[in-house]
Amino acid sequence: MIRNRDKTIKHTASCRFSSAHRRSGGKRYLSTLLLLGGMALSSTGVAADWQGLAKALHPYAELGLEHDSNLLRDPIDERSDTLRTLTLGFDGDFTISKQVLQIGGQVSRNDYDRFDTFNHTAGDAYLRWKWAVGRLWSGDIGYSFDRQLRAFANQDIPEKDPRERHRVRASINRWLTDRWRLGAKGRLADISFEESSSLDKQLVDADLSLDYVSRIGNTVGMEARWQDARFDNADNRDFEEYVIGPTLDWQVGGKLRLKANVGYLSREHDVETSRDFDGFVGNLKGTWQITGKTSLNFHLWRDLSSLNDDIADYAVIDGISLEPTWNITAKTTLRGVASYEERDFDERVPSRLDDVTVVGVWLDWNPRDNISVSVGYSIDDRDSTLAVEEYESEILQARVRVGF
Repeated sequence: MIRNRDKTIKHTASCRFSSAHRRSGGKRYLSTLLLLGGMALSSTGVAADWQGLAKALHPYAELGLEHDSNLLRDPIDERSDTLRTLTLGFDGDFTISKQVLQIGGQVSRNDYDRFDTFNHTAGDAYLRWKWAVGRLWSGDIGYSFDRQLRAFANQDIPEKDPRERHRVRASINRWLTDRWRLGAKGRLADISFEESSSLDKQLVDADLSLDYVSRIGNTVGMEARWQDARFDNADNRDFEEYVIGPTLDWQVGGKLRLKANVGYLSREHDVETSRDFDGFVGNLKGTWQITGKTSLNFHLWRDLSSLNDDIADYAVIDGISLEPTWNITAKTTLRGVASYEERDFDERVPSRLDDVTVVGVWLDWNPRDNISVSVGYSIDDRDSTLAVEEYESEILQARVRVGF
């Protein structure tokens, strides 16, 4: 339940920054952390054996073809198009003693047959160092980048609006005893859009956790998380939020693995306090190995979402998804997905409630270890209390990937 509360938030000059200062400051923090991460890698010797690192990399190329019956997600004028994609990328792990370096990236060229004004280049990259010192200390430090088009389903008037995200994260864990583990995490994110500058923002997150780990590796614990969001050009959207609650990572018998967390979330806006939220959120994820050839991944959740950073406000989302897998042969796999979300935009005027359903099936074939072929069909449907937000789309996909 959403409980809107009237609050008076004291505003001081010390907690406000100009847009230019926020943007340059965020990038400066990212650069500094990357430099420190590189120095740390060098000090451990992970970066010393470049020849070994090159051998650990796995380059690949992928060709994709996708036909969408309603590309622009229009409720009335459904216009189809075909997308051709060429992707070049690589990934790899490099290990020295207890240190692991993970690196990868890809660049994709996307060209449409009909709506060629939306042609674009997308991509992502990541670098992560998983470190360990002795028996008691471990953690990671990493950077990631991605560039994608803002989803047409989340735009009032569809336009070419690339989104770029720079993220830095770090974590540290300390074993207090043979069973108790203390952990801390920190994350920085800088998010910007080419056209929708009102969505540009910086996020700062910090987590603190305490876990009990059983002899066979099952974990129960408590976690507290804080997040601060600052928008470059929409100060009335700035907020802080806090979440605290129990966590679980448990193997049930030999076939079922459960991961869950439940927490009480409080989000407070600096200016528009009518947008505040207080309530319970949570996630339950499971993997069930039904037989030697069949499995089922399932997920239930309740959370606040900005729809992959595509909107400035949020929706309260209650969702469920099922993803069955059948390994027909050693080289052929049939996958399915069925998901449903109820998205409540209660803070908007007029209020809006969406029901989003996705159903799909994919067939994967691996004729050789370095070659994979995938074909699929899916239906994406959104019903809404606002007729202009409704749409339905059918998507046919085919992809071929070759590793080198």
